[in-house]
Amino acid sequence: MDYYQTTAEAYLNELASRVTEKRPSYPLNYSDAIFSPRKVLTVSPDKVLTFIDEAIEQTYLLINTETFYICDLSKETATPFKTLVFQTNGELLKTKETTRQVMDRFFDYRTMDYRSVQLLGRSLSIHRMCPYVVGAQCFAPDKGPSKNQANWIALHHVLKVTAHREQTLLHITASHELILDHSVKKVQQLIDQARTLRHVMTLVTSEWINLIHYEKTVYEPMNVLNHRSLETVFNPPVPLLSSWLSSLIYLQAQDLVKSVLKEGDPTLTGFEIDLEDD
Repeated sequence: MDYYQTTAEAYLNELASRVTEKRPSYPLNYSDAIFSPRKVLTVSPDKVLTFIDEAIEQTYLLINTETFYICDLSKETATPFKTLVFQTNGELLKTKETTRQVMDRFFDYRTMDYRSVQLLGRSLSIHRMCPYVVGAQCFAPDKGPSKNQANWIALHHVLKVTAHREQTLLHITASHELILDHSVKKVQQLIDQARTLRHVMTLVTSEWINLIHYEKTVYEPMNVLNHRSLETVFNPPVPLLSSWLSSLIYLQAQDLVKSVLKEGDPTLTGFEIDLEDD
């Protein structure tokens, strides 16, 4: 009886000592890493070089969907690196390649060369700083990239544009901030050009899809109505809603005046709208 009691007491004492034993600290596990906060970046022209030391060097840099700014360092004599890339996940990348080399690699990766996009831009009167628009991604240069190295801004990550003294502050995805040495007017011009390009690309794509769908599913002659509906992207744009409403109000006013005045009244001269073409 004493043997069993002694054994039980020894076991309980050992168990208690293990429970109260100070455990060594271990690194964060995977679940802790998932919920760790991302690094928030504030990028400005006067502080760009402060990011060089912590950036990861890559020999052949390929940007991706996380990229929000490709910064040109080719004129900086204090560093051998020519390009610094900022990511929305807080990562920093650097390379001795120029921004042109980095962007050419990205164009090749997306299988649409920049020249093709520039030609489309010229047809829309975009002759300088043509953005590269493919699908949901849009990178805009802050100067003509054909002859000069340029900074490239991922407009698909820009949430809002704010004037900041003589500069412009861009609110970026994941709470990052990007300050540019450009006026708000110039940044808005880049955005307008990108919007025009993406809008036209979307229209052309949808029209081709409609044409393919029509050919596969509709078994009727290509009459004038169907033909006209399939070439809307090449017709003049639909009038703005405001213009259409103004015309409607004018026509209503015309009918009201006609109902009050007699036909032939000189007041009606020049007030009527000819709704029919010759």
